[in-house]
Amino acid sequence: MFTIKTIVLKTFYIFVALNIGFSAMANHGPGAARVGSQTTSAKTLSKGKWGIGFEMEYTEFDSISRTRLISRGERAGGLDVLDRTFLYTGTVSYGVTDDLSLEVSLGGLEANDFREAELEDGEVEILGADPDGLTDLWIKGKYRFFQKEKDQFAFFGGIKIPTGENDIKNDEGEKLEAVEQPGSGAVDFLVGLAGSRQVTDRLNVDLSGGYIFRTEGPRDFEVGDRIDVNAAVSYVLSRGQKPHLHEDGQTHTHNHPALSLGLELNFRHLLKDKEDGNKQSNSGGSTLFLTPNINIKLNETTTIYVAAPIPVAQDLNGRQQETDVKVLAGITLVL
Repeated sequence: MFTIKTIVLKTFYIFVALNIGFSAMANHGPGAARVGSQTTSAKTLSKGKWGIGFEMEYTEFDSISRTRLISRGERAGGLDVLDRTFLYTGTVSYGVTDDLSLEVSLGGLEANDFREAELEDGEVEILGADPDGLTDLWIKGKYRFFQKEKDQFAFFGGIKIPTGENDIKNDEGEKLEAVEQPGSGAVDFLVGLAGSRQVTDRLNVDLSGGYIFRTEGPRDFEVGDRIDVNAAVSYVLSRGQKPHLHEDGQTHTHNHPALSLGLELNFRHLLKDKEDGNKQSNSGGSTLFLTPNINIKLNETTTIYVAAPIPVAQDLNGRQQETDVKVLAGITLVL
């Protein structure tokens, strides 16, 4: 019997082979979960252009009361939960050539009401922590290797440098696991493929697939690898320019905000974490998001956007905390 996981994974491998186109107790921290939840486009910055962006990602997790936390902690042998997170990310990119763009991004994590349920001598102890701080630094690149008429294809990749905080401790002075820290403490690598097609002058389709290779970090802990498969459709409602007939009989063009709407499918699969080489049963799993979004181009340089990834299916391993609500909002400037 085919599951969402097997269908999407098979689709991903076919997708790469044809060259057509990137919680739980284990995966709250940004080092474990995110490289960008939106579909990667094959388009690149023009040569000499700079891009500056700022994004806020809000995530609300499944609410777990103290009684429920104790009960689940007893059955699982331990459980880490929190109410919500705010991830703030700043990005600077540059067009080296018309086909090659480089990008650097760094963020900060704010986590609310983090709690650990630890089973000791048959009793569950609830411990708190404050896992806020700087995240790891990502350096990424995108190379567009094909462009003809309405189609574009690009490779993208990157490396994550462990610059983020990874020594945050709980109430008893014990370090949190790498997946709960703002930074994982390990070097990670990203490879991916993206494809874009301009179907009409208003309709665009993007596809992308990516894989993050994790390496072992502090205390012999290795966060599970991550697979992302994305598909997006966007439609331009307003181009931002309207002709207007003046009293002198001349037609002049006035600039107005351009508006486009989009809809995405974002599939994320996390492999199980490893500690001392052993896979952790309460880690990893798959989530499928349906993501409506809106983009408003204020002028030639500035665009704002809002997206609301809706978790339509979650298949997590063991006992983990699911995602309830997620919202992304940001602004980009091209200079």
